[in-house]
Amino acid sequence: MSKTAAPRFARQRMLALAGAAAATLALGGLTACSSEDDPESATGSGGAEGEQAEENTEEDGGENGGTAEEEATEEGTDDGLFAAEETAVYDSGFEITVSAAEPYTPTDWAVGHTEGNAAYSVTVSLANNGEESVDTTFVLASARAGADGVTAETIYDDTVGTGFNGELLPGRTASAEYAFDAPPDAAALEVQIEQALELDSTPAIWEIPL
Repeated sequence: MSKTAAPRFARQRMLALAGAAAATLALGGLTACSSEDDPESATGSGGAEGEQAEENTEEDGGENGGTAEEEATEEGTDDGLFAAEETAVYDSGFEITVSAAEPYTPTDWAVGHTEGNAAYSVTVSLANNGEESVDTTFVLASARAGADGVTAETIYDDTVGTGFNGELLPGRTASAEYAFDAPPDAAALEVQIEQALELDSTPAIWEIPL
């Protein structure tokens, strides 16, 4: 790998973030009239359990508190966090899964790693079970670590940290590996995945033990 490859990945990410910010400003007026697409757990969205929850809510007129979607979200995520290997499912049929963390050894050319910190990698998997293609370029990953919730820098190293690119057709899947730099005493990573161009889409967060 050349010496300029890793900085190029960092520049690509900066360009992606800049593009997302510009799109958000341009389309900001639309957020007021759009409902949020909150991620549900895999067990809470669709299927027999989801259908039964909806039926029960309709029958009791909402007396059990909230809609079927809200109940499913609470049941699947407890405090709003997903566990490693759990899947966040959106109404659009888009699904995101984050794997357990594995120790990662950065190369000499890595960007984002600080000597003395510990590096960990996770695999982010996408599945498009909807009816329309999804632009994965602006599916962005970030993380926090440690008791103080400090930012865990994204590590750009060879193929790690390059993220996603291009259209994900209906029925197709994609995956990418990310690495994060954490304090040596960190017990967990909080990995957040967001669809930056989907203004009504709520980011999903995974709490992953280290």
